[in-house]
Amino acid sequence: MKKNTSFLTIIFVIAIAFSSCGKGTDPAVKAVEDYVNALVNKDASSLSILSCATWEANAQLELDSFSAVKTRLEGLDCSVTGTVGTTTEVVCKGKIITTYNNEDQSVDLSVNTYQVVKQGSDYLMCGYK
Repeated sequence: MKKNTSFLTIIFVIAIAFSSCGKGTDPAVKAVEDYVNALVNKDASSLSILSCATWEANAQLELDSFSAVKTRLEGLDCSVTGTVGTTTEVVCKGKIITTYNNEDQSVDLSVNTYQVVKQGSDYLMCGYK
């Protein structure tokens, strides 16, 4: 019995190791996901930190547009589509659901291609394409 348990433990450990291969989130994808979450959570300071200097005012304008509504995020799934110069392009699936007076409306996240730049060691949201 002990021999069987040890074998199963080894198989389990190997399966966990292989399942985690390739699962690392791309830093540009993480930057966009963090940005969208900060937007939905109405976290102005995080939006500023997650935005490049030229996008920061736009990020605050986006945040202002959600100020009078409840927000929630559904199905966020982002991936890198390529790079143009020093900019990484990220697309997302999912939507931001806004609720006002018990009426829901959705903002489709797939209509934008997010532009992400690396500044120092940070990846920052820097606009849409």
